[in-house]
Amino acid sequence: MRLHLRSSRLRGKLTGLALAIAAFAGGSPAWAQQGTVSIRGTVTDRATERPIANAVVLLVERSTRAATDPDGNYQFRDLPAGQYTVTVR
Repeated sequence: MRLHLRSSRLRGKLTGLALAIAAFAGGSPAWAQQGTVSIRGTVTDRATERPIANAVVLLVERSTRAATDPDGNYQFRDLPAGQYTVTVR
């Protein structure tokens, strides 16, 4: 079974970049003022594209784990802005 991770390191980088741009733009939203971001995504089987429940998703730089819900969704909240590596086991 191969896993397909819809969110990627690129999404985390783009979120961090968006936060940095918002902070310098002056008119930043409330979440940017707090300096935190969220990373969320869906883990699916590459061959069938069906969601995978209870997959372990690891945020490498923070040594934080999350399990996917029955629909294959996961989320990491209140993270400091930056680049993150997301892996699935």
